[in-house]
Amino acid sequence: MLTTSLLMTSTLIGTAGLGDLDTLPQQAIEPIMITLPKGEYTLRDTEGKYLNRTVQIAPFSLGKYEVTVAEFNQFIQATNYTMPDKCYHKTANGLTFEAKGNWQANDKSTGFYHPVTCITWHAAHAYTQWLAKVTGKPYRLPTSVEWAYAAKAKQSSDYYFGDKDRNPQACDFENVRDLSSEGERQFHTNSSNGRLKWDCIDNTGYTSVVGTFKPNQFGLHDMLSNLNEMTLSCPEDWGATETSEQNCHTKISVGGDWKYGIKPYFHRSNMPTDFSGAVEGFRIALSGLAPPIEQQTLRTAVFKASLEAAQHAARTQNKLASEIPDAVQQLKIKQNGLLTHLSWQKSPDPEVSSYRVYRSYSSRGALKLIANNVLDPYFTDANSDVFTYRYAVVAVKHFMQSDYSNQVYASRVHTHILPGRIEAENTAGKNRNTVEVTNDLDGRYHIGGWRGVLPEQSSRYKIKVSKAGLYKVHSRVASKESNQGFTLSVNGKQYPFPITDTGGFQHWQTQEGTAIFLEKGEHHLDLAVTEGNWRLNWIDMHPM
Repeated sequence: MLTTSLLMTSTLIGTAGLGDLDTLPQQAIEPIMITLPKGEYTLRDTEGKYLNRTVQIAPFSLGKYEVTVAEFNQFIQATNYTMPDKCYHKTANGLTFEAKGNWQANDKSTGFYHPVTCITWHAAHAYTQWLAKVTGKPYRLPTSVEWAYAAKAKQSSDYYFGDKDRNPQACDFENVRDLSSEGERQFHTNSSNGRLKWDCIDNTGYTSVVGTFKPNQFGLHDMLSNLNEMTLSCPEDWGATETSEQNCHTKISVGGDWKYGIKPYFHRSNMPTDFSGAVEGFRIALSGLAPPIEQQTLRTAVFKASLEAAQHAARTQNKLASEIPDAVQQLKIKQNGLLTHLSWQKSPDPEVSSYRVYRSYSSRGALKLIANNVLDPYFTDANSDVFTYRYAVVAVKHFMQSDYSNQVYASRVHTHILPGRIEAENTAGKNRNTVEVTNDLDGRYHIGGWRGVLPEQSSRYKIKVSKAGLYKVHSRVASKESNQGFTLSVNGKQYPFPITDTGGFQHWQTQEGTAIFLEKGEHHLDLAVTEGNWRLNWIDMHPM
């Protein structure tokens, strides 16, 4: 995580050269490209299994860097292309909801020489068409096979720095999800999921200036991280080498990103063409050889020089970042009613100035900052509720935040009185479903993360039934599809509750299910997910 002064420096780096470019003739900034030799590529599935198919790759050129905000700006200025005004860019429990923001104004790619994000596939494709038209060169997006060939860079390993993603060299080559990115996220959003992917430190929180880190063996930068990249290819034709536009509503995206981490060269995922998010970007491809440097426009030359200055400043800035302190040890918990007392071992490092306390509503959800500038090695949470909370503590040294301590749980069993409402997040014991704040005022909390609840997840509730009989069941859900939903089990009997598509995770509906028989007294009610892709806010049970 950067200090305040370094963050200000980052902002200056991000805008350097903007005025210079705007005063030049309106020539296009063309991509700085690398010509890749012909070769062959053996297809692999997303799990890494080799398939019985090898394709021949003709010589082609690929952008040395991901397309930057500066380059995309020229396209918007020239065309007035209509861009979306919402983007998945706010960090809470992941990038889980659309918020106001666009390619110019979002939380994660703030610099002029950072890769452009919060754009759709349609916008990226339109950019390549415009660039091809104004330059007379057939620029385009790469196919997924071309991209994988370029990312592999003729190496035998899954990553061009080795076979293991946790290789300490990863931070030399890529902007990874590491201790510094976690610290940046925690500091600015008070939120993190507490599951690190890399132990090394790259001193970059979100997106980085393109080309800040070392290139692969082909000379290409940021191929396995920074941003997930868009391609021409459709999912059903992912192994095709055809470079003409393929008509489909979902495209293949490739590579890793600053948030979810490095991915091996064969990794791919699907991206709707109208989706706009903060971890997706693109780079330019061109069949055949890269244009000779003598054909470079003045605007391109100035951009290149300004980019090199920004890269140098970013690398210098990274070297100045402070050392990350050691993790807090021996976090312990004691409960007294709704008071939760935490204590831990005081850091032996004299430069550790304070601690921060994080809390989550579930065993899977995001950790959120609840106490900052804690000076002593203990803390009492007096604002807890009936949740089964998860806690972690970090040490702070010169604005840098440590990795998490061991995590502890405050177990409280809430008894739901029936007839009445069962709040989905108030479970008996650890909640194995992610708990998030519901997007409307009435909802409060729900279970289900950015993908909704997952198959085979479950929750247990303690209920107290005042009168035996048949109870009508209503559930408040948000779903992307109609499916088998979940099953409720009580006293050895199971009751299925299918779910109807509500139009997405931001659209809540109260749906009626089957009636169930409840005996008087205290019982455990178990909810088991049959099919996922939905969220649950509450369940109402009242006599028929």
